[in-house]
Amino acid sequence: MKAAAAATIEAVLALKTKAEQAAEQAKIAEDITGGLVIVGESVRITEQAAAPVASYVPVVIAGGLAHVSGQLPFIDGQLVTGKLGDDVGLDRGAQAARACGLMILAQLDAAGIAFDQIERVVKLGAFVASSDGFTDQPKVANGASDLMVSVFGDKGKHARSAVGVAELPLADCARLATAFSAAKLARLGPHLPAPEQVRALAASVQIRSMS
Repeated sequence: MKAAAAATIEAVLALKTKAEQAAEQAKIAEDITGGLVIVGESVRITEQAAAPVASYVPVVIAGGLAHVSGQLPFIDGQLVTGKLGDDVGLDRGAQAARACGLMILAQLDAAGIAFDQIERVVKLGAFVASSDGFTDQPKVANGASDLMVSVFGDKGKHARSAVGVAELPLADCARLATAFSAAKLARLGPHLPAPEQVRALAASVQIRSMS
């Protein structure tokens, strides 16, 4: 009897373990589709950092801060274009802002700055291409702000500005820049992409903007 009970308990525990493993795998798959892989307290970015398309560098480190240049909203490899209040809805705008946030994280990763080095997300600046009368820029920017908090917890809570603009350079619907304070930044320098990366991305963006 005791042997049978023990076998039953072991079987239940085995099933529970398999269920938990399946749930964990589903959670990981969900996070991968969202641009992140989160396992326990470990966070990994799945986005590839985009090379700059003009005369600037993606990340500059100065005064203990990592300043990340404005990042574009790529979703499924496509640049999200248009204007909020016109041909881009609020939900899509928030998704675009989150995509900008993911690219910001990708730039940190490409610059060799580990997420566990980040002491604080200091400030986030959001520029939202807006039609006349659109006033929900803060709700759009929440897509990126919520991402920072989900990745960094309380350290991800930041100062922020969210403004509407008539146009953005590549007709993208949103663009974000930010600053981080981080430990051990003095040992790092500005991240410079290879020239071929710059040329490839510039050509890619030009082709998409013309199509």
